Amino acid sequence: MEDSLLITVLISTTVVVGIGAQVLARWLQISSIVLLLLFGILLGSIGLGLLEPSLLGSGLEVIVSLAIALILFEGGLSLQIRDLGSVSVSLRNLVTIGVLITFLGGVAVSFAIVAFSIFVQGLTITPVLQRLGKIISIQHH
Repeated sequence: MEDSLLITVLISTTVVVGIGAQVLARWLQISSIVLLLLFGILLGSIGLGLLEPSLLGSGLEVIVSLAIALILFEGGLSLQIRDLGSVSVSLRNLVTIGVLITFLGGVAVSFAIVAFSIFVQGLTITPVLQRLGKIISIQHH
């Protein structure tokens, strides 16, 4: 019971401090990431030690994954395709051609790894099977 209360307080404090940092950053007209990092360092294990993420255990990975998914989803919702024309050519090429090159490179490397592993397995398994076949044929005679 005590652990669940501690985890609830940890998550609640993190959310309240995060919202407070965002509001304060908007009021000060600075980037919110500056205050989020500052408050995280101040309240985390490096600073005052009030918030200890290790208490979440494997739940921390789940929370971080959900937060990243939420950020990417929100970014996708706010993306305007018609605004891509005003983006610099190099950035547009990075987003379009770069993704295609990365995909094709990944496919090529995956194919090479599979082909190499099949080749190596063929070289190692074939002699073993041939020897096994000789042993089996000797036992049958």
